[in-house]
Amino acid sequence: MRFRKGQHVGQWELHDFLCEGGNGEVWKAFRPSDGFAALKILKTNKPDSEQYRRFRSEIEVLQKIGARPGIVHLKDAYLPEKLGTIPPWLAMEIGIPIKDVLGQNSSIEEVVTAIANISVTLSLLAQEGIHHRDIKPDNLFKVGDEWSVGDFGLASYPNKEALTEEGRKLGPMWYIAPEMLMDPTNAIGGPADVYSLAKTLWVLATGQNYPPQGQLRTEIDQIALRSYLTHPRTAMLDLLMEKATEYDPQSRPTMGQFANELQAWLKKLTIPTPPQDISELIARMHPVLIRLGNQNTYRQRQLETFERVLKDICSHLRPFQMICHRDLMRVEQTTDEINSPIQTTVPNGLEQVLPIPDETRRSIRHECPRVEATCRPVGMYGKTTILYKGVVDMRLFEGGDVLFQAAHIVETCLHPTPQQGESNYEVVWKASRTVPIMSAQAEAAINDLLESWNNKFREAIGTFIDTVENTKE
Repeated sequence: MRFRKGQHVGQWELHDFLCEGGNGEVWKAFRPSDGFAALKILKTNKPDSEQYRRFRSEIEVLQKIGARPGIVHLKDAYLPEKLGTIPPWLAMEIGIPIKDVLGQNSSIEEVVTAIANISVTLSLLAQEGIHHRDIKPDNLFKVGDEWSVGDFGLASYPNKEALTEEGRKLGPMWYIAPEMLMDPTNAIGGPADVYSLAKTLWVLATGQNYPPQGQLRTEIDQIALRSYLTHPRTAMLDLLMEKATEYDPQSRPTMGQFANELQAWLKKLTIPTPPQDISELIARMHPVLIRLGNQNTYRQRQLETFERVLKDICSHLRPFQMICHRDLMRVEQTTDEINSPIQTTVPNGLEQVLPIPDETRRSIRHECPRVEATCRPVGMYGKTTILYKGVVDMRLFEGGDVLFQAAHIVETCLHPTPQQGESNYEVVWKASRTVPIMSAQAEAAINDLLESWNNKFREAIGTFIDTVENTKE
């Protein structure tokens, strides 16, 4: 230690030694105009040294970032052009190290919340071309109520002076991405930050001192979170960390994608509840059947069938949701098909409404029971048939993504016609989401689509009834 308690560095009085790094010492210091701060004091007195230039670079990037949430703020800095008796220093907010906050007894939800917040901050910086390149637990803090990133001594940013010597590794030992070890001069900082943050998540989640070297493979029991935690959804985190620690930087998710997956994992899912009271729809259908001229007995049977089918439609959704969750969590890349009791072929004609991408390799398509009404003959072409179709569809891509589609459709079919079965489709509502397979985002996408499907159900059946009523005889 070069400095001692009670010593003054400029107007700062040193109180408690905090830590020592490659470039300098960090003390808890006090200045009457600022109160307490974490004072980083540079060791070297050589302006042309790499340490001095990195210190200057750290001040520049912190000034560029400014005071924003998720960053340990720069309070002041001193970097003279000519060195004198006062060494260069920078003063930062005092934060509590993330390991000290979380300790050994934090839940996995608390750990993921912390890393999710930090990943959002790093994602926003990445959009500005700023990459930290030294992500590890020692550089993550809680300042007040905010999870924050500190120590930007190795950060890269636009127009930064080249400082790394050829052949020298760059980044935190144990957390360093392979490209930062092999070729730090040409390595891209964004994927390296994702790699290091995934290793940090593993350490905080497992309570271990250091992460394993190399990729965090899910099939290795000594690495998988299931060996350390009892939680029903650790498999999603394992897969995310495996992807984030791929050897090839281009194969890793972006920091934004990493953040999205953690936020989806934290989301409290509620099982969508299908509509319960359909009496209003039954009441709307009754005068329509009278207009169609049906006899009282037949009309009553049609109303009963209409009510039964509506209830069947609602009851089909939750089993489908459970099947989707089950298959999404067990699917193997080498499997050619999913064994599902509701797997069916694509309903004829629906390709134009819910297109099937060529690159999909297997699917679950679930088509709900149909509500049907037949009007009297129309001209020379016979009858007009009005159909309601509620469709929920899941498609898996070769690249590991899953496409969810859902729709409410009213089909008007003239038959027989010169085209034999020509139909017109009115799409009352449709939506789609593409998300990574075996992910919390896929789990949330199923819930979101089915909840929206439920919310549009009454409108869709109302459109069906209106179409029947307005069809010309």
